[in-house]
Amino acid sequence: MLVWDNLEFVFRVCKVTKSSPKKESFETQTLVCSNPPLFPITSVLVNESESHVALISSKGVAIMELPTQYGSDHLFLEGKTRILCKSLLVDERYFSCRSKKSVLKVLWHPGSPTSSHICLLTVDNSIRIYNIAKLECPHQTLTLGASSTSMFASALGESFISMTFGLPLPGDREQHLVWPLYLLNEMGSVYIIHSKLWSSQLPQLEGPLKMCPPAEDNYGTDSCDILHLASSPEVLVIGTTSGSLIHCILLSDEEVDEEETAVNIVDELAMLYVYDIAKLELRLTLPRSHDSFDRQEEDNSFFTALLLIKDPVWNNRYYCVHSTGVHCIRLPWLHTLQQLSTKEAADGDGGLCRVEDEETNCRHVICTQPTADSKPSPIKGLAVVPQDIHFTSLICLLSDYSCMKLDIRNGQFFQPPTMLSSLSSPGNMRASTRWSFDAHINELLRKESTHPFIKTGSDQTLTAEQNCELLSRGTQILREQYIGKLLSARKMLDTRVSALENLKEQQLSDLRCLEKGLQTRKDAAEELAERYEDTCEKSELLSVRMENVISKIQSSISELSDGERALSGHLESRKREITELQDRLDQIKMKYKYQKESLNRKSSDMPCLNATQQKQVSSILHDESQQIEGLVQQLRDMMAMTE
Repeated sequence: MLVWDNLEFVFRVCKVTKSSPKKESFETQTLVCSNPPLFPITSVLVNESESHVALISSKGVAIMELPTQYGSDHLFLEGKTRILCKSLLVDERYFSCRSKKSVLKVLWHPGSPTSSHICLLTVDNSIRIYNIAKLECPHQTLTLGASSTSMFASALGESFISMTFGLPLPGDREQHLVWPLYLLNEMGSVYIIHSKLWSSQLPQLEGPLKMCPPAEDNYGTDSCDILHLASSPEVLVIGTTSGSLIHCILLSDEEVDEEETAVNIVDELAMLYVYDIAKLELRLTLPRSHDSFDRQEEDNSFFTALLLIKDPVWNNRYYCVHSTGVHCIRLPWLHTLQQLSTKEAADGDGGLCRVEDEETNCRHVICTQPTADSKPSPIKGLAVVPQDIHFTSLICLLSDYSCMKLDIRNGQFFQPPTMLSSLSSPGNMRASTRWSFDAHINELLRKESTHPFIKTGSDQTLTAEQNCELLSRGTQILREQYIGKLLSARKMLDTRVSALENLKEQQLSDLRCLEKGLQTRKDAAEELAERYEDTCEKSELLSVRMENVISKIQSSISELSDGERALSGHLESRKREITELQDRLDQIKMKYKYQKESLNRKSSDMPCLNATQQKQVSSILHDESQQIEGLVQQLRDMMAMTE
């Protein structure tokens, strides 16, 4: 933790280590500036790489290089007590020539590849971007309009008072990104500049962004700070000195000319949809007596500047620091909108109705000026330190230079843990019913006001009347916002439990009836199975008897059936064919005998055949004999078929 000491112009580095579960030890180091600034420092800002820290004042800015952390305890230079660090003033010649306040807002440029560019908003309505490697002159100077030092610009509220960076947009190349810079003026109008560190061409001021729905006073003329939440959809938060927080959703402008959009997508302007306006309780609302009307008017006319700080982990949460304390603001509807925007198919209008029922949660964490008569004790500094997934720590430096650590639970402030009934169920209707009951319980437990930690100056003493009013307020809040709501939720839960118990008894009774019916069905199924087996056996016996009866009936009939007559005709035709074949066979045998005899006679009269002729004759005779054998075999087969 870095704490700036304006008396000695040094950094006090405190590292908190837990030596035991209940005790904490502090190890301190001192970082000395090689070129200390001559103006009092009001805030410090560390860059993303934690290599440099900006010392910010309304009269100038200094950059200090942080030493390397190494060792087992991650201390600077292994825990050296006093370290000399290099420090340089930003554009010392420019700011030394201006005796009045000249710096309004300081931000490290997120588009710097080495986290070495710092952006300054000055009172002359200009943005000066410096590279810490060359702080004598700005890297870029963007003129926003007429100088706010003129009476004319101040009277019209044209002075820019704050700025914030948005999410990057694609540039000409993949490695080149365009960072939108949103600017806020005193009248509450928001302008935009598309910052390009890699381009030599200076961007132009665009706007103001159209606000929807429009308002006559542009939602207030006392704006003081602006903050961008990197969520989906993106949200801009505008703070006013009267304690109002205006939450605007960034939407694409549907009225942009398509031709202009096709030429350059960066030139497409967005519009702001004012979704919600939250009112902070800057000072505690004490119980009023019959003569306290003047005090109420005095509280309503109280104004203070707001400083908006992002949460490093949660996009739907941020912190508001003012002269009377610290508020923690959470936007539950933003998380629901993000789920609806990323959901492929919305389940009807249930999600939209859920968003309409959710309101901004403003938790009053620390109050340093509980009453109008109390002396101002503003917070000197605030650091947001993520601890784990469950808690985030707020380390506050109070007006008496004492530190206070508070643990903020991550998630919903005023809502209980997830109930068992919110788990997934197979039916959409059942899931929606369970969600509605959980939402109803959360609505009952939602607190309209909280009781913060009261931290006034050590030299302040409250009167007995003020102490009594604070005690009455705390008692009233505990009774109404805590005990009363818990009792209401308990009553609702008891009613719900009673209804669920009755439903359980009814379901158990139905289950017993179903079990009895199931046993009856099982017995009936077993009986039917046995009867089915008996029926199958009897059916087989009847089939055998039926075949026997049919065969006997067929045998007793004198007339032939159609099939028998057809078979008889077929057999008669076969017999005739066999007779014809037998006659042909006899003729062939006779011819064979005659030819054999004639050959024998000729062989005795004629000369003998040579070997070739004998071989041919033998082959012919062999073929004819095979044919004869085939015919004989066919004849035998036919005779066998007739028999």
